[in-house]
Amino acid sequence: MIQNESKLLAWIPFDESGVNSAGDLSGWNNHVSGVNTPTWTTPVYTKGFTMSCYTFPGTANPNGGLNLGAVYYNRLYSNVSAVGVSLSDLIDSITPPIDSWGLFDGDPISDVTANLYVRAATASGNENWSDWQKFSIADYKARYIGFKLLMKSEDSNHNLYVGELHGSVYAPERTEFQNDMVVTATSGTTVTFSNNFYTEPAVAISIRAMAGGDYYNVVSKSRIGFTVQILNSGLGVARNIDWMAKGYGKEVT
Repeated sequence: MIQNESKLLAWIPFDESGVNSAGDLSGWNNHVSGVNTPTWTTPVYTKGFTMSCYTFPGTANPNGGLNLGAVYYNRLYSNVSAVGVSLSDLIDSITPPIDSWGLFDGDPISDVTANLYVRAATASGNENWSDWQKFSIADYKARYIGFKLLMKSEDSNHNLYVGELHGSVYAPERTEFQNDMVVTATSGTTVTFSNNFYTEPAVAISIRAMAGGDYYNVVSKSRIGFTVQILNSGLGVARNIDWMAKGYGKEVT
């Protein structure tokens, strides 16, 4: 069962320190070095449009995207803040008289756009990437996740300033449970979850038809499952239990 709560697995920010003017279109060939290096592609000119593409989180793994270590259902969020700026309509370039000026802050710029895209892969190798699709808040089945910001300008005098850009990957909360499960007296019973959690979940156990002195002991617990014993006076006894595991992430194959 998936509920509304979720756990943040990754927050992928835009590193403005490596891009001219903190992310304007003129910064396509500037980036920082090291792991998760953001990459600006060379702009493409077509039909009057200037396009620049920023792909993140870079090339820290063979797929050039965020590696979650296994395939999960992930909930993705993003935040993009960008504003169009003029490279020529500046106060220093305007001649008097002031009565002939237009808007003091310049004319509104409506011919620049910034759109975020996302793609996913469930196995290693670039051939396994899905097509880029326009970003929407949704659940994605993926091991690798990549984001791309596509910026366009129809006027060489108009530029884009990216003030904020990040993508977030969350693991939705979920539970698994079983009622009236038999626990053997010898070495207990091992439970394997139907789907692995992203991290070790919390496990609650209730002993049915509990006798005086009964107690349980979780011998081992991981994101894959757990082993439980029912004891009385230090000796294993056979009982039936109800159990519930609550955690984050659903690993799928």
